[in-house]
Parts: sequence; structure tokens; C-alpha cells
Amino acid sequence: MLSLPWEDVIFTSILPRLTLTEICNLRLVNRSFNQLCLEYFTCCSTYDLSPFADSLRNHHLQWLLSNNRSIQHLNVSNCKELLNDDNFIPLICQNKFIRKLWLSGCSNLTNATIQSIATHCPHLIELHLDGCRWLSNEFILLLSANCHQLEIFSCRGCWNIEDESIISLSVNCPNLKEINISCCYAVTDTSIFNLAARCHYLTTVSLISCWRVTDKAIQALGENCPDLSVLFVADCRNIGEKSLLPLHNRGVKLDVKASYQYYVYSF
Repeated sequence: MLSLPWEDVIFTSILPRLTLTEICNLRLVNRSFNQLCLEYFTCCSTYDLSPFADSLRNHHLQWLLSNNRSIQHLNVSNCKELLNDDNFIPLICQNKFIRKLWLSGCSNLTNATIQSIATHCPHLIELHLDGCRWLSNEFILLLSANCHQLEIFSCRGCWNIEDESIISLSVNCPNLKEINISCCYAVTDTSIFNLAARCHYLTTVSLISCWRVTDKAIQALGENCPDLSVLFVADCRNIGEKSLLPLHNRGVKLDVKASYQYYVYSF
């Protein structure tokens, strides 16, 4: 295998078909295979490290990512024992073409990481921050002011997020297609009115347990977002059939029954 062209054949047609575990095992065969794998890791554009969140250590992170300048998609969800600002921010700074980033559950990161993303990742289109309770409004404002191409944004369970963050996203990221602000308890109708007024490409909106959102905001979504196809509103106490029934009738997927006045989780 080593006699094949590395960049033209092995890196494009063989190694991408292997799992990360298989590639790591391959590098243990001998020095030549180790060198092959290390060089592949310098140009690999997609990493999903989330399945290995509990077993990865800092030295793994170093030989997997430290020499790479080509990362476009990176999933490090739940790598809370591995990632911190000191070892993650340098990776962000050297990969300015990141398009999709999953950081959900990374509890040891801070807003300094968001600042780095805002500064160095202008091409970002997808960002997941579910359960990152350290996330603050100030840095969402900075992020939205710099990452105008965002299409998918998720901050479920980020309790500090308020209307000003969502308004800023709606103003600066009009191409948003999916947004998940479930369990952001401070979010009100004001956020949804602004999304409805500016983000007309929305297809999926998740508002589970957003208790301050009412029928009026959902009606605005329905009227202004013709591509809306999925809406999650379980445990939203002020949303009822007045706003949901018209959406149900036009085929929007709901996580609650449109004929009930108040809702709890249905799955």
C-alpha cells in the first residue's frame, strides 16, 4: 500500500474509508505507516472525536490535530475532560477555514474560545454549543458580528442567553436555517419576532421549555418563514392550538399535538 501515491490515492480514496480507530491502529504497524498516518492527519479536513470523548488525552489531540491547517468540520462534543482554552484556542487560530464546529458539553472551555472563533473563523456556517453554560451574551454578540455566514446555531441549555443575543443573530446572520434555543429560559417573544422578521430561510426551530414564548411569536414564524418544516415547542406553557394548528395543517412537523392547549414532552 505504501507504494501507492500518498496524496493522490491513499489520502483521498483509502484512509477516508477507515474509522479513526482503524487509522490509529494502522500507524502502529511500523514507522512507515506511522509517518503515513501523521501526514494524513496534517491534511484531513473532517474529524469526529465525540465517540472517543472519554478516552482521548492531550497527547492524542496533539498528534491528531496540532499540525493541521486544513480542518473544516470538527466535532469534539463532550470532550470535557480533554479540552480547555489552552489546548483548543491554538487549534482554532491555525484553522481559519473551519465551517462546522461541535462543542456541545465542553464544560471546561470558556468565552475566550468563542472570542477566538469569532476572530479566526469567518467562514463558519454551523456551531453547536449545547450545554455550554459558561456561554454569555457578550460573546454571542461578538460571534454574530463576525460570523455572518452562520446557517445552523444551537445553544440548548445555555441559561445565560437572553433576547439580545438572538436579536443580534437575526440581524447579522440572515441566512440562518436552523436554530435551537431550547431551555434558554430568558428568551421571550422578542427573540422570535426578530427571527421571523429577518431569517426567512428558517426550516427548523427548537424552543423546548422556552416558557416566555407565546402564540403570537409562533404565528409570526408561520407567517414569515415559508420554509419552516420542523418546530419543537414541548413544555412551552403559553403556546397552544391557536398558533400550532395552522402549522400542523400545512405539514410542519411538531413535537406536540396541535389540538392541545398546553404541552409536555411527547417523545
